[in-house]
Amino acid sequence: MFAVPFFDDRDWELEALCKNHLKPEWWYPEQNNYHGGQLAKRVCLRCPVMKECLDWALKHDEEHGVWGATTPRERQRIKRGQRKKA
Repeated sequence: MFAVPFFDDRDWELEALCKNHLKPEWWYPEQNNYHGGQLAKRVCLRCPVMKECLDWALKHDEEHGVWGATTPRERQRIKRGQRKKA
């Protein structure tokens, strides 16, 4: 999220709350980290572009970090659910 250049479909990042919380361990926690992304999720839940962030992560198969208040495992479950409906 931090070293990736802006793309046309990421204009929503300008309003993202995460840009003010630059602690990588929040957004990319190690698997055995006690907080496991919970600190990042608290920021996400107050973010005005949480849905856009999640949509982008799902569309681009983002496999790392917390995006739109979801972990990689949670996004995998969402994608599996979307495939079942199709």
